[in-house]
Amino acid sequence: MNTLTGQMDSRITGYIKASNLDTVKGAFEWEGGEDLVKPGLDNRRRTRISFRTPDGEKIHLFMKRYYPVSLLKRLKSFFFARARMAEAVVECKNIQAMLAAGVPTMRVVAVGSENGLLGPVRSYIVVTLVPGDAIERCGKDFLDRHADMPEIISEFTSGLVTLASNMHMAGLVHRDFYSSHIFLHSREGGLSFYLIDLARAFRPAFRMFRWRVKDLAQLKFSMPEKWVSKCWDDFIAGYLEVFDDPGITRWNSAIDARVSRMRRRMKRKESK
Repeated sequence: MNTLTGQMDSRITGYIKASNLDTVKGAFEWEGGEDLVKPGLDNRRRTRISFRTPDGEKIHLFMKRYYPVSLLKRLKSFFFARARMAEAVVECKNIQAMLAAGVPTMRVVAVGSENGLLGPVRSYIVVTLVPGDAIERCGKDFLDRHADMPEIISEFTSGLVTLASNMHMAGLVHRDFYSSHIFLHSREGGLSFYLIDLARAFRPAFRMFRWRVKDLAQLKFSMPEKWVSKCWDDFIAGYLEVFDDPGITRWNSAIDARVSRMRRRMKRKESK
């Protein structure tokens, strides 16, 4: 399968076609860009693509390539419907679902997969980059700079409420809802939030409370301590108001219990 999705800047689609990134073969043969390496990528290769348009504008894209996994792993996953769908195609569908839910995220430029006897063999996806920077990197500085501007801090918290509630109201969960995957874009017209890394997102068929708690605990665990201590109560109250759920004590207890487990796990890793 090879597709270009959505209404996209013709300069981008032109570059994709000229670079043969509109086919699986072309994507896996392409050796340009900057590889972004980190531990735990397994069969994934992540590449940042930059190019200049004829009018001199620099455009950045992001490509993720999923290489074949071992035959044993393919056999183990063959009987799970989700696993029989190519990883890049799953991510593409998640991006489309988030956008439909009103969750700002990247746009898909190209996606493709090749199938073998036991399902997908390799796949790839090219997306636009979202503006701004991850809250993990810029959040503390942003909050410090606006510490005496309560209206900005309130807008920041409300933006996170909207991001989380839109996602969960649509029945979606992220599964890695850390501040490293939430981008903040501060501009003259206000603040915008974008959610990235949607490969593991899905719609749980049951136990939605558990999955929502997991997302919110990941957010609380990873946010700047100053925001957690001063703004968490406003965040969770605003979030639950969207769902008309008065059970704030129940939610906070479940979230804090999971945050405590995450901290203990982190300490064990640090002590090794």
